[in-house]
Order: sequence, then structure tokens, then C-alpha cells
Amino acid sequence: MIPNIITFLRLLLAPVMVVLILSHHWVAAAFLFLAAAVSDVLDGLIARRFEMRSTLGACIDPIADKALLVCVYIALSMVGILPVWLTVIVVARDILITLGIVALWFAGRTPTIKPLIVGKASTVAQVSLAVLALAACSMGIEFSGWIPTLFIYVVAFLTVFSGIAYSRLWLHHIKI
Repeated sequence: MIPNIITFLRLLLAPVMVVLILSHHWVAAAFLFLAAAVSDVLDGLIARRFEMRSTLGACIDPIADKALLVCVYIALSMVGILPVWLTVIVVARDILITLGIVALWFAGRTPTIKPLIVGKASTVAQVSLAVLALAACSMGIEFSGWIPTLFIYVVAFLTVFSGIAYSRLWLHHIKI
């Protein structure tokens, strides 16, 4: 019960983050995003430690994570902090994963939602880039130069690579 409440609160943070970023309230956005990241770890720890795992939690947790991350990326692109092409890649990968799950259902297979290592690496890189961008903005530091650029390309590479890996996995399970 408690982990699901934490997850729902994280889901509700997505539109709040958009408003904060679009209105350039960088410090609040940075702290809320950090709180969301901590809550993601916390709800998982509580669920495992106190045997509070649930089907609802298993479904809503990745949705809350992706909703928050996608909203932050879109908002950061809208204000010119992240390149639009990167946000398109991040959103496209999430749509691809969702379509893969739906395709498995239509093929009569029950999808086992188990993240791949490259998928986890991609998510960690995406979250890290968002934290870096929000932290820089909250300190009044321009988010440019070779370090952010390198980070952007690493995120793009991992996101594309994980999208390909998930596509291959779905196609293998559908037997196309």
C-alpha cells in the first residue's frame, strides 16, 4: 500500500515538473526531480523489505518513472536546455517499448516485463542528464560545453541501443 502511494505521488509530480521548468523555477524543479528519484528507490525498497509487492505497483511504477522522465525531457527541450532530437529519441524508445508489449498481447503472449541491462543503463543515463541539466540551471550555469554535449550523445546512443535490444526481444517473442 505505502509503495503504491509513493508511486502515485511520483506520477502526480510529472505535470508539476513541466510547470516548474516552463516557468524557469529551476531550484524547485531540481529538488522535486531529486525527490522523485529518491522516491523511486524508496518505494522499491519498502515493497521488497516489507513484502508489499503488488501487481498494481509492478504496472504503475514503470509508468510513473517514464511519465516523469518524458515530461521533464519535453519541458527541457521546450525551453531550449536539451535538444529536441534527443527528446524525440527518448520518447520514441518509450513508445516502441509500449508498442512491443501491446504487440505481444495481440500475439496471444503474456509479456514478462523485465528490464534489460542496457535499458537500465539508458534510464540511469537519462535521469543523470536531467539531474545535471536541472542542477546547472538551478545554479545559473549555462548548460553547454563539451561535458553536456558528450552526456547528450551518450544518452542518445544508450537510448537507441536499448530500443534496438527491446525490439529484437519483442520480435523474438512474437516469432516474426
